Amino acid sequence: MGKRKRSDSYFHEDLWKKLKKLERRLKKCEGRTDRDRESSSGTPPPSPVECTEDWTVEDIPEELLLALGKEGEEENIVGGEIQQQLTERWTNIIHQGLGKEARENLTTKHPSPTNFMAAVPPVLTEAIAAAMNEASKRQDKRIVFCQALIAKRLC
Repeated sequence: MGKRKRSDSYFHEDLWKKLKKLERRLKKCEGRTDRDRESSSGTPPPSPVECTEDWTVEDIPEELLLALGKEGEEENIVGGEIQQQLTERWTNIIHQGLGKEARENLTTKHPSPTNFMAAVPPVLTEAIAAAMNEASKRQDKRIVFCQALIAKRLC
């Protein structure tokens, strides 16, 4: 059995009612501030101030500028220049990464030191691997690979 369909005019009426309700709430809260709600005195709330003139940079109070912080960005401290050949190669490596063969050559060429076994990622035991699904095993292999790369770069 199908659901009963409502006409578009029903939705328009419903939205109209919600809009009117929100307008009434807005009128009720208009002009109130947190201080007025906290104080129980019978004085009427102050009327909102309308800004008729445009502000310019010279009109901004000094306290506001100090609260926003120093003007401009902090200066990056940089060293001297390096050779142009190195900048071209490193820019290419940073943007595109090393090839798979180059990465494997570097990782086999520079193994982790034997006296720093904390840098070597732990191997997944067979019992735990048997209980894991294939997606988790692949994710673990990727994590181990990344940990091994980081460890080799540290050493």
